[in-house]
Amino acid sequence: MTSDQTYSQRKRAAILNAAAEEFRSNGYRETSMDRIAEVAQVSKRTVYKHFPSKDDLYRAITHELVLQEHYSIDGSYNQQQSLRSQLIHIATQEVAAFSSDTYLSNMRVLLGEAFRSPEIVQKVFQDLPVNGGAFFEWINAAMDDGRLQIEDPRLATQQLLSLLKGILFWPQAMSMQGAVSMKAQTTVIASAVDMFLDHYEVR
Repeated sequence: MTSDQTYSQRKRAAILNAAAEEFRSNGYRETSMDRIAEVAQVSKRTVYKHFPSKDDLYRAITHELVLQEHYSIDGSYNQQQSLRSQLIHIATQEVAAFSSDTYLSNMRVLLGEAFRSPEIVQKVFQDLPVNGGAFFEWINAAMDDGRLQIEDPRLATQQLLSLLKGILFWPQAMSMQGAVSMKAQTTVIASAVDMFLDHYEVR
């Protein structure tokens, strides 16, 4: 039983890897399940066994990518450290994650479908974690410790992410600018954190 599960997991991983590469290289519309099966070196039947449709396959890729980003970030809260240093640490990890070539490429595929097939994009975002990941967890911990005063932690999480992504992610995702230098990233992160704490930190 374990051997069968391991074999099935390997096939699924091969399909996901092949599909991710094809989507990034050719876009959503030009990628076919036949081509994915060929690149993954599995039968088309095997592809459909794991993923009933191309929509399901693309949603699975995006979901796993976001989960990888989420679990790669250390959002632990420390009572002994300043809020500013902790937030800068988390924000630096967050920016590195959403600035990676893999993440940007996948989001560009998604953006390319936003106007042609909005229903696909809506389904993808419905599947994604809604709690804001490491920021949300850290904010709640700081609130419990009495160091942040926030009525709506989900809104506060989105505000902080928007401050970062508005400058460091979306212009890159839309190919409006190239990679942002580390110096510029550091400046934006510090400014965003200071604005956030100026509004929410208990003084």
